Amino acid sequence: MGVQKKKLTRLERRAQPMQDVVPHEPPMTNEDSRNPTPTSTSTIKNSKQLDLKDSRTTRKPKAMSNKQKLKIQRGVEISDRIQNKTSKKHARKENRQAAKKIYE
Repeated sequence: MGVQKKKLTRLERRAQPMQDVVPHEPPMTNEDSRNPTPTSTSTIKNSKQLDLKDSRTTRKPKAMSNKQKLKIQRGVEISDRIQNKTSKKHARKENRQAAKKIYE
């Protein structure tokens, strides 16, 4: 049985430089250290995240499911019904007041 390798933590993995990646940015100077910029590996990661964010914002919205459509339709029907009730209520109230004036 061979010797098992210790699994590295996330921080340990990030601390180790990748052998295949060639850094594109010059080493940090004193001025740069005040305003830290992401390293080459994190810029790759950040650019991927930015691409994802862009695609999220420009993504075509999904079509609504039938259930959602029915819910909206039902909501519209209910609001129409309430509106009809209130308009009928006001009409009845006006009729009642008109009748009171006639009989007085």
